Amino acid sequence: MSEPRVIPADEALAWSLSTYPALDWTDLEDAIADAISDSMDMDWTSRDGARAVVECLKKIGART
Repeated sequence: MSEPRVIPADEALAWSLSTYPALDWTDLEDAIADAISDSMDMDWTSRDGARAVVECLKKIGART
């Protein structure tokens, strides 16, 4: 039995975004900007922003 092919994260993300019906990039930018803004607090780091963006993209991917 062959091992499953490992898909790089960027390939999986590109595929998800390409299959998103009628993707409006402005809406995607707005969703990411909102996720980053919502993640900010006094101890905010770029890692917090990155986590917020990843969670946002997961939610968008789940809707497809």
